[in-house]
Amino acid sequence: MTAEPTRTGYWATFTVLAAAVAAYALLQSLVIPVLPTIQAGLHTSQNTVTWVLTAYLLSASIFTPIMGRLGDMWGKERMLVVALIALTVGSVLAALTGSIVIMLVAG
Repeated sequence: MTAEPTRTGYWATFTVLAAAVAAYALLQSLVIPVLPTIQAGLHTSQNTVTWVLTAYLLSASIFTPIMGRLGDMWGKERMLVVALIALTVGSVLAALTGSIVIMLVAG
């Protein structure tokens, strides 16, 4: 009989997955309450600032199946890292911008 290899790093995997779920959940729930603040900060209309939420929801709905398929092809862990990097870059870009157009691109 051969011994099965033991897997280590359960807590590291759990921590990364929990952080990823928390980041996505927070972003989804915090966009709507902050829209008036974005509107005042970027000196734009309510119709224009609503596109921030629309862009976020569109990007999430478009890239979810694409990332799922890429995860099947190249590995779930790798695509999770890519998604977290994209989330980080978009969040930093949105936080540092002074333009509604760049905020929409970051969404």
